[in-house]
Amino acid sequence: MRFVESRIRFGSGFGPATFFATLVAVLAAALLLVFPARALAAPAELSITKEGLSRVEPGTLFDYVLTVSNKEGVDAATDVVVKDELPLGATLDDYESPAGVSCTPPPATTVTCTGLSLEAGESKTITLTVKAPPKAGVIENQATASIASDPNSVVTSDEVATTVAPKLKFDKLDDPDTVRPRAVLAYTIRVQNESEGLASGVAVTDELPLDMVDFLSVDSQDFDCKYTAGVIQCNADHALAPGEIVKVTINVRPKKAGTIHNRADAFVQGVREPIATATASTEVKAEGNDGPDEPGGPDEPGGPDDPGGPDVPQGDQCSPVVEAGTDKPVGVLTGTDPVEGTFTNTYNDTLPLRIAYATSSEDGSLTITLTRKGNGKTVLDETINGKKRGVLEADTEAGVSYDFVLLPDNQGYAVQLQIGSGEEPCVNPDDLDPPDVPGGNPNNGGNDTGNDTGNGANDVIDDTISDNPLPSTGGPSLLGLAVISLGLAVVGGATVVRTGARRRGR
Repeated sequence: MRFVESRIRFGSGFGPATFFATLVAVLAAALLLVFPARALAAPAELSITKEGLSRVEPGTLFDYVLTVSNKEGVDAATDVVVKDELPLGATLDDYESPAGVSCTPPPATTVTCTGLSLEAGESKTITLTVKAPPKAGVIENQATASIASDPNSVVTSDEVATTVAPKLKFDKLDDPDTVRPRAVLAYTIRVQNESEGLASGVAVTDELPLDMVDFLSVDSQDFDCKYTAGVIQCNADHALAPGEIVKVTINVRPKKAGTIHNRADAFVQGVREPIATATASTEVKAEGNDGPDEPGGPDEPGGPDDPGGPDVPQGDQCSPVVEAGTDKPVGVLTGTDPVEGTFTNTYNDTLPLRIAYATSSEDGSLTITLTRKGNGKTVLDETINGKKRGVLEADTEAGVSYDFVLLPDNQGYAVQLQIGSGEEPCVNPDDLDPPDVPGGNPNNGGNDTGNDTGNGANDVIDDTISDNPLPSTGGPSLLGLAVISLGLAVVGGATVVRTGARRRGR
């Protein structure tokens, strides 16, 4: 038996290592000829980002911008699908997309865009114009991108949060800007709806700095307000129309010299965070001191022995009713229509509210009521029948607010309100001149024509101020006392908080 041995012989200088390297190079070249280089790249790799506004108004249009990208150095991405399930209450209004890309037509709540292709390293943008929900709240949204033929290619964008809330103008004013300890400081909070639509569920909160102030009262025609443990919470009793302005008045008494910083916040139902804030800074400066942080001596106003003011009017002295935040006396209330208001006794003691009145018709009547805020207790309810003159009196507690109503029935009246500690009334009712009621009896030869339905014509308050000046007490002067917080309010420590007309069933 013969064996045949075959051997491969290498030429001189051509060893095995060189041979195999050459072989690999030839094979690689052959593969490149058969399969293009890009066929050896990695599969397509998508990413998507989403941008949107942080805050919009209810029912308005805004944009979500979706940017889809394919990673550099990978395969082209064909038949890419972009999907966006819009937040509850939001609808698609319009869209803008690259050529060849089509999206679900409006109005849609889930938007799907197809026909998108991306080369390696390429990005394209789709813009969705969306109508915001009609109600306030926070909406959150994400979008996805995927390749239709690859179920594992889905990528999701970051979440975009948008606050849907009305545009509110929010102000807080202090009156006065500089005040003495124990005087009355009035805060006025004003909210205006600057949106094109209604602003529903508006609320205001104010956490008082109780180390600096004592709470006296809060009042508003537009909000339902409550005070609990230093916090005032006011909820609007109606939706604010575009451009409408609503107000809250808060009366406090500073405790000591220094600077009071007090912030108020505006909220809307459905949004946890405040949508607007406003801060008032007030200097409290003790009388006779060089600065707010330098207390006076034991016998000086503002010193350790100073009781604080305003003190109770002494003897027959009185204080007039004034308009809120000013020293302008209200004067005599005259007319034939109902009047209502809210006032606060801001003195440091219980004092009588004295109501001097005069009526003009034998055939009519005038009902005067006084109701304590909080518990609704009626402290005065008197009906004056016929043509009469007199004085009514009701005790008012220190720092307590009361609702006041004048309700005429076929009656002309003139009424003067004051607070005082003397035995005699501050105003003689014989000096009051009520208007005649058309068709009624004349008023004892008075010179009134029956056309006076407001203040001023028969104002006797100026004589009261000049004849009965209040002593200096370390609190405000008489005109300063007039600024004290009464609503339609009382002589001596009162400011008008609200007035208006109201009828009561008889």
